[in-house]
Amino acid sequence: MQSEVAKNQREYFLREQLKAIQRSSRGHEHAREIGELRERMEAAGMPDPVKREALRELDRLARCRGGGGVHVSRTYLDWLIALPWRSAPTRSSI
Repeated sequence: MQSEVAKNQREYFLREQLKAIQRSSRGHEHAREIGELRERMEAAGMPDPVKREALRELDRLARCRGGGGVHVSRTYLDWLIALPWRSAPTRSSI
């Protein structure tokens, strides 16, 4: 009986360690994705007002850890980054 209890305790401890590792891994992955989005934003050539709003949304996304809002924010930021900001006509050319 004592060996069974010890075995159960070891299994419980290992399961908890695995959960902690998985949480940490997700946090690192999330931080890496946020960094990549920030770099892509900088390279997109957005006008300053658009960039300010995009960075605000990115900060919101960085604080979120799940839920439907994460996907909406991520899609919105990907969409903003994909727009052809550098090739947009200027006011003087209109």
